[in-house]
Amino acid sequence: MLTDTSREKIHRATLSRLMAGETPSELLSKLKARLSEDEANEIISGAALQYEELRQSGSLIDRDAAHQDLLEQLVRGETSESLYRNLSAKISDDTARQMVEKAVAEYERIKKEGQLQELEYQTFFKPKPTSAADKAALWAIFAGLALTAISYLTAAPGGTYTLFVGLIAVGVFRLAYSGLRE
Repeated sequence: MLTDTSREKIHRATLSRLMAGETPSELLSKLKARLSEDEANEIISGAALQYEELRQSGSLIDRDAAHQDLLEQLVRGETSESLYRNLSAKISDDTARQMVEKAVAEYERIKKEGQLQELEYQTFFKPKPTSAADKAALWAIFAGLALTAISYLTAAPGGTYTLFVGLIAVGVFRLAYSGLRE
């Protein structure tokens, strides 16, 4: 029979391992080796429910994106200690340690297999995804050009038409300085 303190410790460790990417079935088989089946099922279901609540609330980080980010930071020359320090400020120490260790192990594997050059290329030269602000800036430029063309085409011969320079300029300005926000 588990005490409340040990049950809570096992629950926290199980939740941490779920956050690190282990599946409930993997954890269940590990817990069954140390606990009764009922206790293991109770702890797994409680931790899985809490994990799902955290995931749905947006309180969890995307592990795949975080893992890729950690790999890219290793390529840029960050140390595992600095990665751990930065990550542990956002998530639990155990989860941060597991994620950094996994990223370092994969980085070492990539180096051994001779794929580091490809990872470096992806890190330094991959195109950045287009943000919503950049798309809005492109639409402002397009709208300014389209409205100018419509104004020109509907003007009487020799008549006046409107140049939508302000709209185009806003789009160009937003697009040119979008990199400074990152």
